[in-house]
Amino acid sequence: TELSSQVQAFAKQSGSTYFVVMLAAYSALLSRYAATTDLVIGTPMSGRDREEVSGLIGIFLNTLALRIDLDANPTFNELVQRARQSAFEGFANPDLPFEKLVDELQPSRDMSYSPIFQTMLVVHQADDTNQSDMVNIKSRPIPFETHTAKFDLTLFVTQSSAGSSAIFEYNTDLFDRTTIERMLS
Repeated sequence: TELSSQVQAFAKQSGSTYFVVMLAAYSALLSRYAATTDLVIGTPMSGRDREEVSGLIGIFLNTLALRIDLDANPTFNELVQRARQSAFEGFANPDLPFEKLVDELQPSRDMSYSPIFQTMLVVHQADDTNQSDMVNIKSRPIPFETHTAKFDLTLFVTQSSAGSSAIFEYNTDLFDRTTIERMLS
């Protein structure tokens, strides 16, 4: 809880958001492991910002590809500003479907991994009541495990009033448990 509060305070002080600070931190971690300064990280984005879909039932998600530049060994504050700019640019174009981006860029395709990016960051603001009330409908999340990684590496961060938690979903052909535990620590 204390660390989560400090991250939240840092985000506010830097004129950023919790998501952007997590994006910067994840970028710094990946840059060290991958020995690269040019990263593309995917993140899901809700598509409920249009009036015409506000009353519909269903999931309206799009995937954004956020490019992060760690060239010239930036300080963490500088990296947060770079991540903020990347997120700002990505979120400014929410209506471009990821599939359309892939069609336009036409990257060389290999069915063994996702085009454009192979790692994802998912930051979720948890409902502290663990139950949502809609008009005469009550729902609650049902935990489940897929046992299949959709990307090489996905970091899921859940933020709530009790603090934050993080888990990795990873391709076991590429990572072992010891490496993932070291990344989490």
